[in-house]
Amino acid sequence: MVTAIAFGDVQIGNRGSAFPDAKAQQTTALLDSGTAKAIGETAKFLKEQGKVETVLPDYSPYVSVRSVTE
Repeated sequence: MVTAIAFGDVQIGNRGSAFPDAKAQQTTALLDSGTAKAIGETAKFLKEQGKVETVLPDYSPYVSVRSVTE
């Protein structure tokens, strides 16, 4: 589910966090390396914690700009 709120409506606990806009989300810097790498690192962590059994060698095939551009 995608939502959008005004900056002033962001809870105090989230202030200081960075949220890329739609244009930034479509960049190769974020999608090609950043997001796929973060998913992979999260998967490795979850495997170490016994939460998942298998970790894929590459998650980039599952990272797409489709939801940002549609």
